[in-house]
Amino acid sequence: MTNKETVQLIQRGFIAEIKRILEENKIEAIQFKTPFRIWVTEDFYDDESRIPYSVGGLSSDGTLFGVPGIDEDEFPLETLDLYEISHILDLLEDSEYTIINETTDESEELTPHIQYYNNGNVWIKGQKNSKGQREGIWERFYPNGNIYRRTPYKEGKRDGIDEWFDEQGYITETYLWKNGKLIEETEN
Repeated sequence: MTNKETVQLIQRGFIAEIKRILEENKIEAIQFKTPFRIWVTEDFYDDESRIPYSVGGLSSDGTLFGVPGIDEDEFPLETLDLYEISHILDLLEDSEYTIINETTDESEELTPHIQYYNNGNVWIKGQKNSKGQREGIWERFYPNGNIYRRTPYKEGKRDGIDEWFDEQGYITETYLWKNGKLIEETEN
């Protein structure tokens, strides 16, 4: 194997690692808080020269995008040399950046969770995500079948208006939750 082939193999490994990090964390793209300049081989444009490029962010498909108003082009990571690719790996570890958009796995299904009283009536009803966390609206019922409590969850944490009911079905208390923290409590 020649030196050039060895470098190309390492480059492909680094590119695969960058893509894996973004995909594993379900990140569609990131935007660096402080843009940085790299050199892109212009063979992307059928030329062997290198041109400076202001990087604004990175898409999960391995495409660099520029800083709006400065560099509007997009370049695949494959157009970078080994030094520039390793520089981007360092930036992913050490720089501040913003996640632009998280991808959602459309195939991820919620699993129903239901528990019953001995009399056959539903006691607790809700759904769990693939991590086993409560997700969406969870409801608890009195033994007679009337609603006792309705609580929204997001990734296992209470998030939204938690309602408590008396046996006749009237709301007696409400709690406002945000990301597992109690924000406000009211009694009716």
